[in-house]
Amino acid sequence: MLLLLVASVARADEPARLADLRAAPLESGWEAQVRLEGAFQDEIVEKIESGLAVTFRYIFEVVRPRGLVGSTLSRRQIEVTVEHDSLTRQYRLTRTLDGESPQTTATDKEEEMRRWMTELQRVRLPALQDGTPFPAGAVLRARCRLSSGFVLVFFPYAQETPWLRVPLYPPEPSNGN
Repeated sequence: MLLLLVASVARADEPARLADLRAAPLESGWEAQVRLEGAFQDEIVEKIESGLAVTFRYIFEVVRPRGLVGSTLSRRQIEVTVEHDSLTRQYRLTRTLDGESPQTTATDKEEEMRRWMTELQRVRLPALQDGTPFPAGAVLRARCRLSSGFVLVFFPYAQETPWLRVPLYPPEPSNGN
């Protein structure tokens, strides 16, 4: 019993992280998906329950590694927001891609709200502007900013996940020579 309590306390303190980042080729570009784990820690849950808007900002980038400094070939930013209305007991959900017109929906189910906030699928990463595919060695990377604010009014902070990376093209098989 004590072991379970210690394990659950340790897990509650684990930082949020991205998992299952995947990329699949399309006719013109790529499609990505990712899942955020450990996002609903006490501070986030309290904000949602109090009716404050909570936004997670996901960033997807296709980069070409080049020495110590890579170059960004494609970038997408997705913001997902939840606001809880305690009177109607509804979660108002909004998803915005690159600042364009938001997609909105509502639910009274906490599980649906959590899935909306933490699971992104079919994120389209367009090909280069001239229509050429991404070069060999290109890497998809993603991160999420869960919250931001100020400590003692003056010092900004942001809770972010580390970058998660996956190669767009599988490594060439070695021929054993």
